[in-house]
Formats: sequence, C-alpha cells, structure tokens
Amino acid sequence: MKKLITFGDSWTVGAELGSEEKNYGELLAELLGIYHENYGISGSSNDEIFLQLQKYCSNTLLKNEDTIAVFFITSPTRSLYIDYDSNRYQLFPRNDRNDGDRNYYFFKYFYSDKQENLRLYLCLNALQNLCREYKIKDYYVIGWADIDLDSACVNKNKFYPKTCAQMFNAPAEHEFTMAKSNKYVYPNNCHPNQAGHQLIAENLYDWIKNA
Repeated sequence: MKKLITFGDSWTVGAELGSEEKNYGELLAELLGIYHENYGISGSSNDEIFLQLQKYCSNTLLKNEDTIAVFFITSPTRSLYIDYDSNRYQLFPRNDRNDGDRNYYFFKYFYSDKQENLRLYLCLNALQNLCREYKIKDYYVIGWADIDLDSACVNKNKFYPKTCAQMFNAPAEHEFTMAKSNKYVYPNNCHPNQAGHQLIAENLYDWIKNA
C-alpha cells in the first residue's frame, strides 16, 4: 500500500485546528490518494524529528519504495538533550534560557551559530541516509526559520524551494504567527489555520507530483 508519513513539530500535528479540520499531511495524502501516518510531536526539535523517523523504521518490517515521507524542518535553535533527573529527552530552545537553568551556561559559553548549523547538517544527513536505506522517497519543507543549506552532506534538491513562512508571505521568524494579521494563521494563536494547511498541502502536492 502506498502511504505518506509526516514528521515534524506542532505544525505537522495540526495544533489549534478544530476537530473537523485536517492538517497538511492529511490533506496532502488525500490529494495523492494514499494512506497517511503522522509521527509529528508538538514542540519537536530537528533532532527529535530524526528520532521520529527512527521509530517509524524500527516499526516497519519492509523497505517499501511506495512510501513517501515529508519532513517539516523546524527552527535549529531548538535543541534536544537528555535530562539527568528523568533520563528522558527534553527540548531546550536556545533563546529560552535564564541563569537558573543549568543549560544556560552551556549555550552562553560553549555553543555558537556554527555549532547549531553543524548539528542541523548532521541531522539532515542522517534523515536522508536513513530514508535511502529504507527506500523511502523523502521530501523536506522548512517552516519559518531562515536556514542555510550550504553543506556538501545535504541534498538540497529534496527541499521545497520556499519556506512555509514564504508561502504565507511572512518574514522568516516564528513571531509572524502571533501578529494576528496573517490570513493563513488568524484567528489561531501561533499555528496555521485550515487555509494555511491547505496551502502547504497544495504546494507540496504540485511539487511531489512533478518531481
């Protein structure tokens, strides 16, 4: 059976949509006429998106060339780390830090934009390699971040040429979703409305069909 698998954060989940509304993955699967599975998790970092793919691959027995995967690439400022107290993966946004958090000192004194980009490149390379191993046709769309894909280890041809923010005629920053003025977000607080998900699905559909 042909199927579409989606990976990502709250945009992929469809946060703030009504019970009768559909996220872009569901809409895209309907346009493609195939089955859909959603592995998205709200608040995910790109590291966790790799864990989502790893979970999918560990649950599948067959390497199926009829499987399509769409990865929603979130802001690289989000980092994943293992909390020592709970031994669980935790999200730590780089810009959400204070003196009372032990991670604050790591990001203040040891982290940098170059390290952030390196971590992103390694993650994207891992995603693309795992998809190649499992014969998954992988496609990537960037959310709102202004990401530099200038790395030899990343196949840039697998990325949709516009970010979702650009589809919405918005700046490359998450704050645009809180401005209450974008027709693809309003009246939601900070996630696409049904029209926004429909636009993403239609753009991805045209791209995938012509790939």
